[in-house]
Amino acid sequence: MPDIKPIYDAIEKRIKWLEDITGKLTEVGNIKALAIGDYDKAIAIATAKLALGTVKEVQGVAIDGKPPATLIKKLAEGMCSEERVAQEIATNAYKATVTKINVLEATLNGYQSLFRHLQ
Repeated sequence: MPDIKPIYDAIEKRIKWLEDITGKLTEVGNIKALAIGDYDKAIAIATAKLALGTVKEVQGVAIDGKPPATLIKKLAEGMCSEERVAQEIATNAYKATVTKINVLEATLNGYQSLFRHLQ
């Protein structure tokens, strides 16, 4: 009969990893939500300021008066590029965490199948 101890140890290790990483999922999910909120808020403020004509410069480019309505959205996005980057980083961290969980679950299932057949 083959030694099943290494497989048992691998299963235990992956269960521990899953417990650790699922605990982080809430944290990265909250960071993602906060980043989305920060971006939405920044866009709203930038759009309002542009529409009122109170912004005199966007990314080092001077604005004379109120910009045309067709440009306000793009200008607001440019003004909020740092918040957008933070949002993307938070979203990527969340997706990466979910992917890691899926990979761990798949490998755990494989080890559990091996363990059942070797018992």
